[in-house]
Amino acid sequence: MKIAILHLNNYGDILYATPVARQIKKIDFPGAHLTWIVVNHCAGILKNNEFIDQLEIIEISNFNVIYAGGWENIHQQYKAKLKNGEFDKLFVLQPYDRNFLKYKGSIRKMILDAYPFPINPPLSPIVYVTDSEKINVQRFFSQNKINEYRNRILFEFFPGSGQAKISTTEALNIAERILENSPSTCVILSSRLEVEIKIPHIFSATNLTFKENAELINNCTLLLGCSSGLTWLSTSEYCKKIPTVQFIDKNAPWFNSVKADFKINGICSDHIIELYDFDHELIIETVICCLNNEFKKVKVKYDQKYQKRYLLNSFYSISNSFLSKRKTGLLLLFLLKNLSLDFRFVRRNIWRLMKLYLIMFLELIRVKKNLTYSIF
Repeated sequence: MKIAILHLNNYGDILYATPVARQIKKIDFPGAHLTWIVVNHCAGILKNNEFIDQLEIIEISNFNVIYAGGWENIHQQYKAKLKNGEFDKLFVLQPYDRNFLKYKGSIRKMILDAYPFPINPPLSPIVYVTDSEKINVQRFFSQNKINEYRNRILFEFFPGSGQAKISTTEALNIAERILENSPSTCVILSSRLEVEIKIPHIFSATNLTFKENAELINNCTLLLGCSSGLTWLSTSEYCKKIPTVQFIDKNAPWFNSVKADFKINGICSDHIIELYDFDHELIIETVICCLNNEFKKVKVKYDQKYQKRYLLNSFYSISNSFLSKRKTGLLLLFLLKNLSLDFRFVRRNIWRLMKLYLIMFLELIRVKKNLTYSIF
């Protein structure tokens, strides 16, 4: 049997989906040949995975190609391959289009629910780090004498997910301020941005591949992250659990709390502090406190309470996606499914939701031809 998974992009989203490959190969379709269709920028995270027989790589210049109409073309191409018998089954896990209907507060659950059969735990992402990748990380540590530091902070900033935007200059400033208060500490910056560093005890992991960051995490003592790819890599089966401070913008277009995700999926989050209302000073203060005190005590003091209303940003982003493609039927279905789940949620956010309904109504009657509405 020839099976294909269609999930193109975004490191964190792909990591969420990796347990599906194990489910297919070990439980649901043992003996099947599994192909994963992925874009070139994200293929590396799936290499050497024992549950994937073949990677079919689609070359694109950047992710905007997908969102500007490329996804529909690719989806139709692989539906045609399924019809022509090139595959016996095609599982579309991409968090897009009809799969958005499965969103109920957890991006991970939305992706896993796109697979039509139950998935056996654990749900942790699956990555395989090769010996050569481990050696590359150890060489990076050796060249920079990083093992000599008692505290080794891995700092994820300016993520592609848009969970929190901290520029290179801001990240360097935060790192430098942390080091002023903790001389036995180093900070390793990890981002898709190129970083030129001339400050002692601050290092850039730009030359390491995304997957090599898994080995990097295993050699660090604290993760400073923003619920993007690196954060979710740290939750993989390969990585050890290290104390984590997450700063997540409550107004991000997609709000994706690690604590909330863990709660929905039955995972302990005792090692995670999350900040939603924060500035640079609070980040610095929280990290310094983590370095000088027992993490449990720091969590009690600084960990902020998750509020379900933060999910309205993701709710609006999905609705906007349906509106922009004139898929008003899917929008209506999405609204009905979600608004019927939690009456208190509706009552507390009634004005925002009425605005959303108004936009939907205007779209339905097409007040002006080709008029684009915004819900932000």
